[in-house]
Amino acid sequence: MQQRLLQYFQGKSGRIKLVRLFLFALLCFYVALNPAVVLAYFEFRPIKVKQYLPDEPRYNRSEISMKGPEDSRLSAWYFKNPQARYTVLIHHGQAGNLSHYLESAHAFYDAGASVLLYDYSGYGKSNGQPSNKQLLQDAETAYQFLTVELNTPKEQIVQAAISMGHGPAYSLARNHPVKAMVLVSPYKSLESVWRLRLPYLNCYPSFCFPAPDLACNDLFQCKAFPVLMFHASDDPILPVEQADEIYRECRGQKTFYRGPMGGHLGCLTAGARQDPNSATALCARFLTSLN
Repeated sequence: MQQRLLQYFQGKSGRIKLVRLFLFALLCFYVALNPAVVLAYFEFRPIKVKQYLPDEPRYNRSEISMKGPEDSRLSAWYFKNPQARYTVLIHHGQAGNLSHYLESAHAFYDAGASVLLYDYSGYGKSNGQPSNKQLLQDAETAYQFLTVELNTPKEQIVQAAISMGHGPAYSLARNHPVKAMVLVSPYKSLESVWRLRLPYLNCYPSFCFPAPDLACNDLFQCKAFPVLMFHASDDPILPVEQADEIYRECRGQKTFYRGPMGGHLGCLTAGARQDPNSATALCARFLTSLN
């Protein structure tokens, strides 16, 4: 067998066959490792559940189901704070489900806000499948539920985005009034992040990446609103340089807590409101500044 292979690739014709085989293998790798295929495995990491554990009674948590288009259902938690002037709409990150972002909801509740925390399609108890396009529709469903079903005035809604949740938040901010935004580990665009973290993807044109790209584009240059930002300087997933760029683009009131916070901030660590450096205290001061 080995001798036949050597004979097959001998001479000029054999070298041509070898080059063709190499080019064919290279083409197969190029197709197999294209962004649409690779990111299908890495972009979304949902965890399904049938039942959630109860929360502390003082957080007044209600479990709700929001109806979207085509009979889609999104699972959500609503934390009604009787002292609240603002309601924070949380768009969470790429992994887990509601339970993995409970501490972020507690931070905003303890800071004095009501909170709506929802799951994307395919996460937790939500039906359907996640995709870039579906994430934007899910955000719209949550926003409509907040304004129509819960009768929350638009000028009292503060958006909070965590990691991948910035894409849905950017989309809502472009299409609806913006009171303020809290950005936890923000990025400019997912395509730029993937190209940085997986350099071989620079061999692919933009149309090979999942669409629409969950990017902010010129949002912060076109609209002026208060921004509170958290990002770790040693973030191994989302480059802090993109957060720096967003901060420079912000035209309204802005505050940036940038430091060695221990890697990627996939959630806010609540902390006591009495601690001036806790996420709860920082969010409380930010919400007070909006009055």
